[in-house]
Amino acid sequence: MRIKEGYMRIANHFFGFLLAALFAFTGCAELGHSDSAWPFGSFGADVTGQIISHDSQYNVIEISRNRGERFTFVYDRDTRFSYRGSSSGNPPAPGDEVAVTLRNQRDAQGRPYASVVTVRQTSNVGGGGSVGGQVIGEIISHDSQYNVIEMSRDRGGRFIFVYDRDTRFLYRGSSYGNPPAAGDDIAVTLRNQRDAQGRPYASVVTVRQTARNR
Repeated sequence: MRIKEGYMRIANHFFGFLLAALFAFTGCAELGHSDSAWPFGSFGADVTGQIISHDSQYNVIEISRNRGERFTFVYDRDTRFSYRGSSSGNPPAPGDEVAVTLRNQRDAQGRPYASVVTVRQTSNVGGGGSVGGQVIGEIISHDSQYNVIEMSRDRGGRFIFVYDRDTRFLYRGSSYGNPPAAGDDIAVTLRNQRDAQGRPYASVVTVRQTARNR
């Protein structure tokens, strides 16, 4: 009788251990699929948001996620761009709503590569000064005292914008410590704000090519 009770105790301990292991494994699996996993989602999961800037020269895209965080990724010739279920020949633009599927690969700066970029909604804005659109051209003058930049647009005409401490300057996909100078080729993403003279504020200024490197 005592022997039988001993076997029963051993069996109970064994099944208790199995149940504890099962719960631990289930918890780990759930954590592996948590939305808080790097980077804001596991590899293969979608990171969604609106494009803030797109440096097509260095294949770097920055988006503002629906939760408010900023997220930067890169792409290459293996990345697929799609829109409405078909391949998209046009590169995504600032203001576009995208869903990005990541692959298990990073560049030298630790930024993840995109496997698929799906444009869920286009911004339908041009480069003529619309909020979220890009204005592309060459800097004519830069008044660093009053934070005013005048540029000659690629599409013709001159364009003036201002910047402040919230404006980000990028060069080759990274923050640009030097102020852009006359002759620099830039792409300016605007935000929905103007100064007292009605000039738009820049959200992001991407230096595509410096005057020195031309």
